[in-house]
Amino acid sequence: MGALLVKAGIRGFKKRLDYSEYGGAPLLGLKRGLYRRDGSSNANAIKNAIRIAAQFAESKVNAKIEQELTTKRGVGVS
Repeated sequence: MGALLVKAGIRGFKKRLDYSEYGGAPLLGLKRGLYRRDGSSNANAIKNAIRIAAQFAESKVNAKIEQELTTKRGVGVS
């Protein structure tokens, strides 16, 4: 009975740990956005990497980080 109660939670947790759901990771600190993926990624991972990289670019994460660093420290980012 207990296994049935936690089954959905475990499934969600497993999905959050599955690299193919994200496909890679952004490299921060660069002038332009770069999304790094693993060379052995399967088709699902590549599809998700493209989707998340597009979201990353559309949300202008690099510009927001640069703005925060400039505002908080009073220095420009090069």
